[in-house]
Amino acid sequence: MQLLRVLTTSVFLITAQYAKASEIQVVSGETRPTLPAEAVGVGYFVVTVSGRSGEQLTDASSTFAANVSINETVMVGGTEVSRPVPGGIAIPANGTIVFEPGGYHLALSGISSQINLGDLIPVSLDFGGGGIIEIVLVAASG
Repeated sequence: MQLLRVLTTSVFLITAQYAKASEIQVVSGETRPTLPAEAVGVGYFVVTVSGRSGEQLTDASSTFAANVSINETVMVGGTEVSRPVPGGIAIPANGTIVFEPGGYHLALSGISSQINLGDLIPVSLDFGGGGIIEIVLVAASG
């Protein structure tokens, strides 16, 4: 699994170079296995922007899900709730944003089938003027 993760990370870095002069890097793409009746999956990864200007992750999509939204987990009355982030997420110049459990994440709703350990889920990340970066989420146990 580590070898797959290293190879997948290398693919992300190569893909990111075509988005906008090597300014956006996306690494460590992961998802979690789902139960048979679950219709929502998640996406976690790390986005780093190098350069003098920041970028905005405005949208995401996947052929594996009917809808992909950029979400944030927040506490409401002592309960964690996943909420969409209107307009997406700004990544500052020379900054990093981590998509992780309990924070920012992708919500993949209407998934086409159960996600099993080791599955590879394709996702397109839209950075508006920064271009679209294709990544793969590897299903791993958390």
